[in-house]
Amino acid sequence: MQTPSHAAARDGEAALPLVTAGMAIYNSAATLARALDSLLAQDYPNLEIVICEDCSTDGSLAVCEEYAARHPNIRLYRNPENYGFTRNYRQVVERGRGEFFFWADGDDIHLPGYVSTLVKALEGRPGAAVAQGALERRYDDGEPVDVKRFPPAHDPTRKGPLGRTLYFVTTRSELRSLKHNYFQMGLFRREILLRALDGYPWKLGERTLLAAMSLDHGFVYVDKVLTVVHMHRTTALERHPGIQALQEGSRMSIFEHRLQAWRHLRSCPEISFVSRYVRLPLLAARLVVTESRIRREIRKAVFSALAERAAGIRRALAGKTK
Repeated sequence: MQTPSHAAARDGEAALPLVTAGMAIYNSAATLARALDSLLAQDYPNLEIVICEDCSTDGSLAVCEEYAARHPNIRLYRNPENYGFTRNYRQVVERGRGEFFFWADGDDIHLPGYVSTLVKALEGRPGAAVAQGALERRYDDGEPVDVKRFPPAHDPTRKGPLGRTLYFVTTRSELRSLKHNYFQMGLFRREILLRALDGYPWKLGERTLLAAMSLDHGFVYVDKVLTVVHMHRTTALERHPGIQALQEGSRMSIFEHRLQAWRHLRSCPEISFVSRYVRLPLLAARLVVTESRIRREIRKAVFSALAERAAGIRRALAGKTK
């Protein structure tokens, strides 16, 4: 029996924009079939699935080959060597052909209406970069956690550029816990995403990537559960100690992270002139005025620099007295 995603062409299908599901796969054999089945069950017919398999050691490649042999809308690429997370994650976007794109992890489930619902949402907001629905969260052993929704007061669809970007640069735990970073798992306009990925340093995490797009493009939220996200009881750093971007990010202080994020945003080719010279300075001023943690980090950095300078002066004076 054919699944909706690779059925024969039907009336009006040619008019539907192509959507790419990108899977950057490494050692996901235990859950990969379930994730692929959820993509093949989408009720949107014009969907391609691009898999970049990164030299897994657990049998993931065999699962990918089996599905690619049976489903013509799956394109499988095996990397000649282990590219690592950041290179492989970008590669699936570049290899896609769709007008729209979403990352599909090897352990997550996309409910049948995920693609069709979010394509409709983006087509209704031509200036938007990404659309996302509510997410059901479970631990990887199946234990339910919660459902993440964005209530009206925190719905980025209703926010302007500064209001929605705040969620990606804030240090306030009550705002970060809303998990707007889950928009990374939404449906993107692929060309906007590619421009934002140009030269992107992944050590800054997904929030800065989303901030680069939210300064000039809308975000759309659909209040309907469309994805089942599987969480882990260990941190990403514990699970993937070899990922250099995670290691570098974990060593940065809050101040250093925000400083590097600001430098990236100022130089990002995706950012408009207005965002670079008006919105970013306004956002920085707002953070300094309203967030005590940012002010503490700035004071700490200033005092540290002054102490280092004083120590250097003392060493120089001591050298002259010898």
